[in-house]
Amino acid sequence: MIVILRRRYLAAAAAVLLLAGAAAVLRPGRPAAVNAAGAGCRTIVLDAGHGGEDGGAVSPDGVVESDLNLAITRRLRDVLLFLGRDTVLTRTGGDAIYSPEAVTLREKKVSDLKNRVDLINSQPEAVLISIHQNSYHEEAINGGQVFYYKTSEKGKRLADILQKRFDFVLGENNRR
Repeated sequence: MIVILRRRYLAAAAAVLLLAGAAAVLRPGRPAAVNAAGAGCRTIVLDAGHGGEDGGAVSPDGVVESDLNLAITRRLRDVLLFLGRDTVLTRTGGDAIYSPEAVTLREKKVSDLKNRVDLINSQPEAVLISIHQNSYHEEAINGGQVFYYKTSEKGKRLADILQKRFDFVLGENNRR
């Protein structure tokens, strides 16, 4: 699952939204109907998008996407740990996780993605939440979006729950 946010001022609201949505869905001991999307989930893998030389988008006032992604990911990790959930972060600092033999920017990006996939796949029965910020050429388009793997029924259920949380918390400001 990939969560994409637009606009810097929405980041704090979106982080709280994600925390509340993930907590409601993935909290152990919830009734089966509420916990269905996270059922069987042992670990929540949190991916702070970009990192290293690939900073991602940059806001007009200079905020680098990779830094904001990491800050949101750390907050989400802290809340999930408080709720008793096992978490794994794909990166814990500003660096990407490419292999030492990667030299060019392209090789580093490919290696970083491969290493993230390997880390994610090493976690049995895990849920992946990947945090990103999007930029868009139309100022009126902003808000939160949730994507999921199209053949994952559990992913779709979790994405629907999180998207409804975005819509509820952001209201009319969620225009994407």
